[in-house]
Amino acid sequence: MLDTIKYCYENKLVTYFYFDSQELCGYIAYYNDDEVVINHISPNGLYDGYIVRHISDIAVIDYDCKYCKQIEKLYKIRNQTHKAIDFNADEIIYTMLDFAKENNYIISLDVKDMDFSGIVVDYKDNIITINEVDKNGEKDGINVIDLDSVNSLFVDTEDEQKLRLLLNN
Repeated sequence: MLDTIKYCYENKLVTYFYFDSQELCGYIAYYNDDEVVINHISPNGLYDGYIVRHISDIAVIDYDCKYCKQIEKLYKIRNQTHKAIDFNADEIIYTMLDFAKENNYIISLDVKDMDFSGIVVDYKDNIITINEVDKNGEKDGINVIDLDSVNSLFVDTEDEQKLRLLLNN
């Protein structure tokens, strides 16, 4: 899988990923031996945040297919963009947490079949602390999460954007 990810990244190809319970499409923002960051694009070709997944969880990768070309075309027609992120190769998760914190984005973490959403407060020693935001966009306490238990990280996707709107209004 790593060779395919490298090829798609270097050639700036819209790539479609299949996981056990999720399908994602977008440009590869960055990767290392363990993780991939996807500049996620919605089925309508719209910006849909950033998603970090473990490469070992990828079942299938598609690229250069009609669907990927359609998504790319829609993304370009709609003049969509993702902010550039300066990655540290060994610290993808920490880079994304810094990015979320700097931009005041809500994140979601998939942790052992549980989902937690919130605003990054701090992280250190492989532990992240977030101000939890519930499904109604209301603050709901503090979560302290072991980063080793995180299966995926979502930053400013449509779901997090919705929570941000509810929280701020």
